[in-house]
Amino acid sequence: MELKRVVVTGLGAITPVGNSVAQAWENLCNGVSGAGPITHFDASAFKTQFACEVKDFKPEEFGIDRKEGRKMDLYTQYAIAAATQAITDSGMDLETEDKNRIGVVFGVGIGGMHTFEEEAGNWAVNGATMGPKFIYGIKKSCSNRSWCNYSSRQQCCSSMGKPLQRSKWSRTYYSF
Repeated sequence: MELKRVVVTGLGAITPVGNSVAQAWENLCNGVSGAGPITHFDASAFKTQFACEVKDFKPEEFGIDRKEGRKMDLYTQYAIAAATQAITDSGMDLETEDKNRIGVVFGVGIGGMHTFEEEAGNWAVNGATMGPKFIYGIKKSCSNRSWCNYSSRQQCCSSMGKPLQRSKWSRTYYSF
């Protein structure tokens, strides 16, 4: 099998220090901290009251409508937003490309904890049933997007390694 050269052409970032690559880079260079008071849940019972949460995220700015967004865990929305940024940053016109050769490699360490907690609570109260939000997951979230085709729970391996590997081994022409 012939290995091919790989070039990074587009970047995207949804982080505690900025919701774009430019904003995150500027804030990092200026020493802006991503830490702040916990806002995603009631942390009053915990000793630690701060975390590095994503701030001012608006999913509709990345093509995620309200109905679709309610079915997704927040980490899935972040992933779709970052991938959308990377595709835009690449300058590619997806309408002219072979979509069967374009992919996004999505890596997450422990994604979907909010949904997991919510569904585990439902299970404890209602018995052995899982709601549609739990099953929906990243694969379903990307089903109407032709570019999402691989997800991993091993973020260390998938952040750059998997996209490079998939492109070098000719599985995709373009990976984000």
